[in-house]
Amino acid sequence: MNKENIFSTICTPTEVPSIVLRHIHLRCPDANQQIDFIEKISEHVSDQNLAYKIGDGNCLLIDKSPKDLFSVIIQAFDKKSSASYRSVADFIKHFHGILCKDLSLQFILCLRRAEYLQDIEGYPVIADLFRGFGDSMFKKRVKLVTLSTLPWNMMLSNSSSLSPICIFIEYKPYGDKRDCVKAVMKLQEKKLETYTVAKENGGKTPIKFCKEFAKQCCGSFEQKTTDPNRLLSLISRVAGMCADKIDPSEKGYNIDVVKQAIRKLDDDLFYFNVSDLLPNKNTKEEKEEKRQESINSVPYYAKFILVASFCCSFNRKSTDLRFFDMEREGRKRTAASSTDANKFHETGPQTFSLTRFLGVIAFFFNNFLRPEDVMPDVNYLINRLCEMRFITRISNPTNISLPKYRCDASSDFVRDIANSVGIDIANYLDGNLHDLVSKLQLVKFN
Repeated sequence: MNKENIFSTICTPTEVPSIVLRHIHLRCPDANQQIDFIEKISEHVSDQNLAYKIGDGNCLLIDKSPKDLFSVIIQAFDKKSSASYRSVADFIKHFHGILCKDLSLQFILCLRRAEYLQDIEGYPVIADLFRGFGDSMFKKRVKLVTLSTLPWNMMLSNSSSLSPICIFIEYKPYGDKRDCVKAVMKLQEKKLETYTVAKENGGKTPIKFCKEFAKQCCGSFEQKTTDPNRLLSLISRVAGMCADKIDPSEKGYNIDVVKQAIRKLDDDLFYFNVSDLLPNKNTKEEKEEKRQESINSVPYYAKFILVASFCCSFNRKSTDLRFFDMEREGRKRTAASSTDANKFHETGPQTFSLTRFLGVIAFFFNNFLRPEDVMPDVNYLINRLCEMRFITRISNPTNISLPKYRCDASSDFVRDIANSVGIDIANYLDGNLHDLVSKLQLVKFN
């Protein structure tokens, strides 16, 4: 569905049962494209002179308090508002004031970063939101648009019952991969024309790449961005990294060389740069500071989940009872064949089911959380680790009920994470941890 069709779907009046708020969920590749969507639909409403008012709310501002949702909604339409609301009735009274200022307009409430609604999904206010807070004027004049990097079925634990007639749309403002490649090639032509002048004045002209080269790179980066300008920057970096081995402008280039360059660039983008920790690069203090920054980038409770994912990826399922039985305290650990374990590890990280994952997470929480710690929102933290690219969701998007995951973090990094929360991960791995270093693939490209 192109942008015009999406805007038309949102701005077309619809008749729905009075108990349900009109709701559309957009899955966007990244947070920047959520902002892009709101800018584009605002332009569409203005250009078409439609009787709609667009509200821009950011769920990132919800700080685990249900009352924060009221402020986010009010400020979506009234940026100057700083009032706090004690109850739904107090909020509705204030919102009526906003509705009455523009009696001829319909309101489109856009909630960016909607995955943060998970922070308050245990409160009744979430159900109230999708029922229009029980207010007839709110339900009649407000249409809700949630935007997230997650599909609607994975947003909340009871998504289908909260909004049973939700319209789910994949928002791809730059089209499919073919459209992205065309846009990148056009941008490259313009850039090269600009740099011709720079070259004449002694500047350096960027390396030119062919359409096939751009297509391969776009396929690898499409999960990160579909913005042609960002793709051009990434592809140009890849071309520069492998220019000494191949000619990116020739169709018959070596694909494996490009894959290696993409993998290296991907590591630089989404992981701390391991080369910075090597000898003769930085002082000891600088290396330790970088290492500590990497550890601190993972939230406290997410550290346990990351360790659990690593164990699931590098242990056979048959070993779970030996390592993660809740009553294993005092049991004698049975030795396993190191040869068999190493053969299992040679294929890299393995996928695992959500049920198994949650069982191992429960073991680490039960044995290593401090007495004063509260039980966190596990689904939210798993999604955060997926966003950080330490965990990859493998299942087909349509297979919502049986998701599979894979840990893509390095063994050294996971070991540091485990140590930071008092876990000796070697005690929970079926094999030699040091042997994993050479066999773990940080990122798998399909």
